[in-house]
Amino acid sequence: AYITGITYGDLISNVDITSTTLSNNSGVATTGPSYTYYSGQPSYTATLQAGSTYNIVLTVGTFGYQNVAVWIDYNDDGIFDITERVGYTSTQINANGTATFPIVLSCNAPLGIHRMRVRDVYATAGNTIDPCLSYNFGETEDYDITISSSAPCPQPSGITVTNITAFSALIAWISGCGETIWDVHVTTAGGGVPTGTPSASNVTSPYVLSNLNPETDYEIYVRANCQSNGYSY
Repeated sequence: AYITGITYGDLISNVDITSTTLSNNSGVATTGPSYTYYSGQPSYTATLQAGSTYNIVLTVGTFGYQNVAVWIDYNDDGIFDITERVGYTSTQINANGTATFPIVLSCNAPLGIHRMRVRDVYATAGNTIDPCLSYNFGETEDYDITISSSAPCPQPSGITVTNITAFSALIAWISGCGETIWDVHVTTAGGGVPTGTPSASNVTSPYVLSNLNPETDYEIYVRANCQSNGYSY
């Protein structure tokens, strides 16, 4: 529940999960309910693979200071537990702004259809939003999503680059389910999808890239080595 809800533009105007069918442009009208369960349309649902990471792209209404959190009710008990939270914004979204953040599915997520909740709350940090508490301003949207089996060798995601110096950088990534070693390929920008021998094999995250050239743009690719299950993308 919300006391004021969407009346002043504290709302969700568009939700997309990239590389899936879920794409819901609900608009910026400030009339109507502050909670909606969207179902019955192909654009209201998606099939997500257990152990995988997806980017959710979310646009808000005409009032800023918005924050968002996402849950999946894995055990279908109607309660969104903290262990069922799959993602949240780390910074606030400005008026009419769009945020992209990862949602990470559990490796042992039960297969089948489950309820997913996307909740926007004004001036409340994303990692502190409660899935059911009554707030003043904001909007909540529920969807049905289908969880499918995890890939034999899940693709790593969410590559980050930090500690950049003239000759080195520290990279890290999000693993899938159970992988322990990865290959890293580094090429100058525009090099395209890697072929041949990786720049570094059987490494772990985080990993230090060394012997880089100053004032040079690079591309970085990471794949999991799942041994008997082959390589990921």
